[in-house]
Amino acid sequence: MTEKRGFGKASLKLVNAKNDFKHDRFPLAEEDFMSASREVQITLDECMRELAFFTEYPTRLIVDNDVSRSGAVRIKCLSLVGDHPGLLREELPYRKSLPKRDLYIAAGEGIGWIPLFPLMHSKNCPNCRTRETYFLDKWDRKKGIANLKSFERGHEEKSNEIIAHMGSWLLRPATCVGE
Repeated sequence: MTEKRGFGKASLKLVNAKNDFKHDRFPLAEEDFMSASREVQITLDECMRELAFFTEYPTRLIVDNDVSRSGAVRIKCLSLVGDHPGLLREELPYRKSLPKRDLYIAAGEGIGWIPLFPLMHSKNCPNCRTRETYFLDKWDRKKGIANLKSFERGHEEKSNEIIAHMGSWLLRPATCVGE
């Protein structure tokens, strides 16, 4: 993520504002405090604008596939929207079967679904026993270990399973599923 533009720049401004507040470097005068509050609100609005694409392109978790005798495929999935663990269930037609438990961004008509594995995946957390969506936080190539972190609760986990898929993922050309 670059900190020179877009979401990276806006989130860095928020981190700096929070650090200033936590380390007692916040404005003391009432008018300075009001000005700083307005600046934080503007920055939060920038972050929301930068993240708006998530509402345009749903992220889906594959639960199951159903193939009819005629060869038509129906994907059973959960739509990852909102912050509630009860996710919307969907059953949608698709060109082919997809791996269970993988995450995809539905990029729109004619483009297909873009796989997020191995950068993101969903599984039951060994600590809290609930479904978590993990992202690749760090990758130690020398040790062959990936550090994963969950979006929901910030739980951390180490995995060597993802490393096997990272090399081939980095080398392949950018394509969507179904092409």
